[in-house]
Amino acid sequence: MLQTRQTEAGLLIVVVGRIDSATAEGFKNAVLTEVGEDPQAVVLDLGAVAYVSSAGLRALLQIAKSRSQGVRLCCLRPEVQGVFSMSGFDRILPLFESREDAFAGTGI
Repeated sequence: MLQTRQTEAGLLIVVVGRIDSATAEGFKNAVLTEVGEDPQAVVLDLGAVAYVSSAGLRALLQIAKSRSQGVRLCCLRPEVQGVFSMSGFDRILPLFESREDAFAGTGI
């Protein structure tokens, strides 16, 4: 479900699959384990995520709140972007079109 890669700008985590009630808790725990206490920038690439439920949104919010620097999300598919827009999460979590945009200006 996760593919992690260290870049010069920070930690990139590519998420694959669905983030729903069956996977949200495991997803959250896996991301938090990967990130640890490291203060570097973290970008979650959701380009390979086909569906996010309310449980998935909650997991993403918990991940962001657990880090003083938060996380940045990028490459959302239109159907996933729609879920963020309808729920208002596009105003809560920082969303970017590309990985490069997400890492730009992180100041970390």
